[in-house]
Amino acid sequence: MNRSLFFSKSNRYLAYLFAFSMSIFVKELPILIGFWILSLIIQAISSKSKILFDINRFQILLLVLYFLYIIGMFWSEDKTAARFALEEKLSLLVFPLLIGFNKDFFKQNYRTLLLLFVLGVIAASLICLFYATWESTSFLAGAFSFNPIDPKFADWKFGGSHFRYISLSLFMHPTYFSIYILFALALTVRFLNSGIHLNTYLLIGLKVAIPLFILMIYLLSSKAVLVSALILLIFFSIAQYRKRSRKRVKLLISVIVIVFISIGFQNPRFESIIKVISNQELLDDTSKDGSFISRIHIWKAGVDLIGQNIFLGVGPGDTNNELVKTYKSYNYIDPYLKKSNAHNQYIETFIDLGIAGFIVLNLVIFFPFFGKRNPLFLIFLFLIGFNFLFESFFNMQAGIVFFGFFYCLLSMSDEQNTINLKL
Repeated sequence: MNRSLFFSKSNRYLAYLFAFSMSIFVKELPILIGFWILSLIIQAISSKSKILFDINRFQILLLVLYFLYIIGMFWSEDKTAARFALEEKLSLLVFPLLIGFNKDFFKQNYRTLLLLFVLGVIAASLICLFYATWESTSFLAGAFSFNPIDPKFADWKFGGSHFRYISLSLFMHPTYFSIYILFALALTVRFLNSGIHLNTYLLIGLKVAIPLFILMIYLLSSKAVLVSALILLIFFSIAQYRKRSRKRVKLLISVIVIVFISIGFQNPRFESIIKVISNQELLDDTSKDGSFISRIHIWKAGVDLIGQNIFLGVGPGDTNNELVKTYKSYNYIDPYLKKSNAHNQYIETFIDLGIAGFIVLNLVIFFPFFGKRNPLFLIFLFLIGFNFLFESFFNMQAGIVFFGFFYCLLSMSDEQNTINLKL
């Protein structure tokens, strides 16, 4: 077999494996990406034809952002932490190049990659549910017993169930898994509504996946993702109403929205928000631990740090150290003890790189909304942009890999923005 052809096929299967594995083999993804890059390099060397590098202006923005992180390393005092930050954010560099040097493949296999991602999320969800069921069952004295309480988290308001939040999410933090699932749900609905011919088994599988994804989103109980899901559901409902769908469809959508709101917001993880909103003294008590209270304290400290370093930031290597110092000065005990990051990507990037980084990050998220775009790209950007408010996405491998890959893949629909370079 021709060596170039062999590595061309290798690239294809590595891309397929990557899309499917994102939800399951999170820690192994850098190794897989490494093999993928190596295979692409060998293919390029073996090929006798010229290499075509296609990149659009959205992908260029990712490269600019990564370049700013490289520059920021020079004014970071902690060089080791700065180098680690560059390694964490390497997806901002790798995926524009991977997809740019092999764009024809990604254009031809665009739907296949999205479908494989959905199938991977289905597999991950079923594995998590199966494991939770396994952990909840036992046979004592020959009798079957089912007890969903997880003794490690028995003091939780959830009752420490194996079917909730951290106990349920085996492969990554439940917030990121919830984001994966919500995006997979949007892809599934899009596949079913697109008129694409699907074989019978796949069609049935995708229809069954919808209630599975909704169940998982509820059980994982990420507050931000629950709100994201509600907003997307409302927009989807409005779109269906504007299409003048049948009355039965409109009634069904209305019922689903009402049920989602009723079930979603009785979730125990919303109790802390309600308590803080109704009792200002809880927010002012810096000795209190609690997800929502801590987030407010963290954001206050982050904004204060931005005000002191608005032009250049503190450098990506010093952000966490400076935040911890600020927590200590404000006597924010819980964030200080946990050495928490900013839990907001906009704030985190502003602290890292100053106003230039903040502007470029906002261009990355909001610039694509100007003009006619792929609806899936806009859904993805909304999901990412909204959850940036509550998570430092670029500090987690599950976040940065998901963002980098799908941002570059989905942005390919904007052919008028493509720049072609022959190498």
